[in-house]
Amino acid sequence: MRIGFSQQLFGYNQYRWLSKIAPVEFEAAKKQLIQDMENVSLTAVNYFFSLSKAQINLEIAKTTLANADTLYNIGVMRFSLAKISKEDLYTLKLARTICLRD
Repeated sequence: MRIGFSQQLFGYNQYRWLSKIAPVEFEAAKKQLIQDMENVSLTAVNYFFSLSKAQINLEIAKTTLANADTLYNIGVMRFSLAKISKEDLYTLKLARTICLRD
């Protein structure tokens, strides 16, 4: 009966390579995590500023509509007093309609 242990001197040692490769893979995974977190932050910032821009545009549109409506109502009163022409009244009405549509 013979019991022994044999190992190649110049063979492949998987444990040795794993101990060398594992830190490199860990660093690569850490860099990927940082990049993914930066991408999420960038997306969140873009969403924030898009929302802010949309809110400002909404306020501008409301103000423009209110102004166009006021001008049209003044135009109707002035037209009834014959101070503006029908074309001017139609221009005011068109401006108001465009603001309503947008």
